[in-house]
Amino acid sequence: MTTKRAESTTIGSCIIIFIIIFVCAYLSALMVLGKPIARYKAQKPENILQGCLHHIGFGTHRRPIGRINNNKEKNVIASMMVKGFPAFSKSQFIEFNLKKFSSKHCYKVKYIIVDFNIFTDSKYLKQYFIYDYIDY
Repeated sequence: MTTKRAESTTIGSCIIIFIIIFVCAYLSALMVLGKPIARYKAQKPENILQGCLHHIGFGTHRRPIGRINNNKEKNVIASMMVKGFPAFSKSQFIEFNLKKFSSKHCYKVKYIIVDFNIFTDSKYLKQYFIYDYIDY
């Protein structure tokens, strides 16, 4: 009787440990692999979308915050930049000009979506990266 109970306890513990390791690996990939995946997706023109970048305010250290196509996801614009994309070299000029525009002003941008959704369609697991500014 005690061996069956010990066996079921170890199997349950192994399953819980496996789930914890999977979640940690998934969250690590979400944090680290977004920009490399965006660089890879940028090689195919059909992955680059067009839309509007709206300035919605400033975050810590007066860094501009924006959202693409007025979706609910808002990000610090600097975190949406990928070194090597055309927008990266224009980012200082754009951040300076954001101070004079309201949230209704639309910056035409090309962007890439990296979607980490496995089972659901959650807005928190999508990352937006600005490929290029069209107006500048």
